[in-house]
Amino acid sequence: MPHIPYDAAAAGAEGRLNRADAGRYLGVTSKTLAEYRSKGIGPRSHKLGGQCFYYVSDLRAYIRERSGHGD
Repeated sequence: MPHIPYDAAAAGAEGRLNRADAGRYLGVTSKTLAEYRSKGIGPRSHKLGGQCFYYVSDLRAYIRERSGHGD
């Protein structure tokens, strides 16, 4: 799945976001996402080549779960 920019994710595209864009998508800082990862909480993240990334579908699922609308 390709790396996409925040704007594409916000428009509904599927792909993966870097930590900064994923944080923007969720409304938190990239530092907050790093802390979530170290504590084993937050959205599912993946590491490849030393870089952490997030699939948009995982971020959407995390939002649904947090809003109480998890299906």
